[in-house]
Order: sequence, then C-alpha cells, then structure tokens
Amino acid sequence: MKTFFLLIFFKMYAFAEFCSKDGLYQYTAMYLTSLLFFFNFITALVYCAYFLGIYIGHGNSIFPSKFILIVLLFLFGFVNYLVFVKDDRYKVLKEEFEKHRRLESSFGTFLAVLYIVLTFALLISLIWLKAAKT
Repeated sequence: MKTFFLLIFFKMYAFAEFCSKDGLYQYTAMYLTSLLFFFNFITALVYCAYFLGIYIGHGNSIFPSKFILIVLLFLFGFVNYLVFVKDDRYKVLKEEFEKHRRLESSFGTFLAVLYIVLTFALLISLIWLKAAKT
C-alpha cells in the first residue's frame, strides 16, 4: 500500500514538473494527492453511511457537514505534508520510488490515471446517491 501512495504522489510530482516551472513541485503534488485521498475517504464514508443507514450529517443527511469536510481536508493535507514534504522527505522517498522501475513505466502511469478516473467517477456517483436518498 505504501508503494501505491508513493506512486500516486510521484506521478503527481511528475505532472507538476511538466506543467509548472516554479520549483515547488512537492507542494503541488502534496495538494493534489491530499485532494484525491480526501475524495476517496469521503466517498467511502458516504457509501458506508448509506448502506448502514447511519446519518452522519445534519438531521436526516448521510453527507457530512461542511465544517467536518473542511477539517478532514486540512487533516489530509497536514498528514501528507508530514509524510511527503517535511524535512525534504520526498527526496528520500523519490530514491526509494526509483528502485521500483516497473512503477515508473507506462504501467505505473496507467495505474495512476485509473486511480484518478475511478476517484472522480465514484465521487460523481454520489450525486445519484443523494438523489436516491431524497
């Protein structure tokens, strides 16, 4: 699982390098990775609440409140900062990632793109879930 998180982070890092020349690629990769993990967590949380019949939002809602969403987003960002960016850990992790040549190839890119597409597809599916719940 750690290797998969590294794969996503470094594919986002490579994307940031490709798109920008500001030199802060690690922060861009951290933000994008935090957003993806946050979207996955929220999607899983809402689906679990839906299937278990638990209301985690205000009143009769299976969707968390905006305050909880903001707190969770900052929490994911902070954890990713500690894991990837603090004390230039991304440099050490990059060396470790480069040992896995298979993940740097097109197969690794395919896995990263598939992860991103599935993340947004499941996130968008929450619209239908919300419509079904009302």
